[in-house]
Amino acid sequence: MSISINRSTVLAAIFLALLMSDPLYALERPSSGVATQAVGFSGGWISGNGITYRRYFGNHFLQGTAVALISNNANDTYVNAAFSAGTYLHRLEASGIVPPLGLKVMAGADMVLERRSSNEAKASPGGSTVSSVSAYDKSYYGGGIGLDIGNPGQAGLSFWLAVNYVFAYDSITSPKFEWFATRPAAGILYGW
Repeated sequence: MSISINRSTVLAAIFLALLMSDPLYALERPSSGVATQAVGFSGGWISGNGITYRRYFGNHFLQGTAVALISNNANDTYVNAAFSAGTYLHRLEASGIVPPLGLKVMAGADMVLERRSSNEAKASPGGSTVSSVSAYDKSYYGGGIGLDIGNPGQAGLSFWLAVNYVFAYDSITSPKFEWFATRPAAGILYGW
């Protein structure tokens, strides 16, 4: 019996181990105004593009984002799924016109599958049209530092920004390193 463990499985296990490294967070009960979960939208590398769900565990959080857009009899498809984890390093209370802020670090994995169809007119006597489908899949891994603005980890609306250091790979199943760069991510969440 052969067991195959891919890169995403290893990253997910590491993130869960880091989040659960402090057992006191699991015993905390939310007080008034503290959010245990949030939903919203995210866009960017590592955080993914689409509908976002975030679960808080004290100063730690897990975040999942997904979207699927399918049209033209599935010939045009875009699927994005991302999983990330993070920790708040420092939180500042509101002061004057400055809203509450939360400085965080996060890391994650982001997978993109895309398939596009195109119709091209071919230079032939009948002027026939040739259809072609191009497909690619990419995976992104990395981490970064960010800022939550307005109620980080609290009930209510918050915005977040992050700068991530991203390793990009061509293909998900058999990754081949493609590039490394700094990439932004942002989102809006409502916590309760």
